[in-house]
Amino acid sequence: MTALLVHPSRGKGDGQLNAGRSLLEPVPLDSAVAQLLTADERLHLQRRHGDAARFWGTYRHNLKKYERVTEGDPVLFTGGGGIWATARIGFQFRNKRFAEELWHSHPEKGVYEYVYSVTDYARADIAYAAINAELGLKPTNHFQAMASYEGAKAETVIAALGL
Repeated sequence: MTALLVHPSRGKGDGQLNAGRSLLEPVPLDSAVAQLLTADERLHLQRRHGDAARFWGTYRHNLKKYERVTEGDPVLFTGGGGIWATARIGFQFRNKRFAEELWHSHPEKGVYEYVYSVTDYARADIAYAAINAELGLKPTNHFQAMASYEGAKAETVIAALGL
């Protein structure tokens, strides 16, 4: 079943800082931080991405939402008043050491230890209203927390955005 992930990534604080480290520009897979990947993780990433990959992740408290999506599912990156990028879920893995080196940690939530690489990344400028109605949400909803959708809701948004 197709799923859709809506993931805040350029809000205030950590999200904006971390997006600059791994979403706005790909991370070279021969960089110092990439040396913290396991041999298996690096192999999977090189097969999918070549020499560099974009990454995003989430905290432990979002694990159930993270597990609902799989490789190839669309992801919408939100922040700054709208959807600023679209992509697809790549390779999913858990690597706390890699995450701690790559991203700024939150004092209470920890680090984005549940990581996924990003494929088919494209910058976008999509108003939240373009998907709120499709998801049955209030027009003023701003996606301040990670959300995953499956089935008809996911398929409706994917079709509406041409993903």
